[in-house]
Amino acid sequence: MSGIMASVLELGLLTTHIEYLGTTYQARMQAAVECLKKELPMGSTITKPVGGYFIWVKLGFPVNAKDILALALEKYSVSFATGAGFSLNSSSCTAYDNCLRICIAHYSCDKLLHAISRLCAAVKEFAPSNDLPM
Repeated sequence: MSGIMASVLELGLLTTHIEYLGTTYQARMQAAVECLKKELPMGSTITKPVGGYFIWVKLGFPVNAKDILALALEKYSVSFATGAGFSLNSSSCTAYDNCLRICIAHYSCDKLLHAISRLCAAVKEFAPSNDLPM
């Protein structure tokens, strides 16, 4: 198997597919970031990666993302990774409790944007009313 993959790479047979993925992920990332900027409560910060397919969001109000995740799954049928899982010591560190990690790799742009809108609706249920977007 490794010989086949070595030949595929040597012959450049993956180049077109890799270029396609780069273009596709870049478009999804841009659309997702714009949607988040528009729909998240005020004070939230979005870290758009230089490469990759994850967006880091820090909410601008104190909340445990695990509570948002429970609501998002149950009521809105969407998921994300909670920030606490990316702490060195997630059991005692609360610095990332109000953070979300969103993946843009698995769904089409339309499905992704619809899911982000539903996720933002779940987040808004926890936001103080003065933090909601206009």
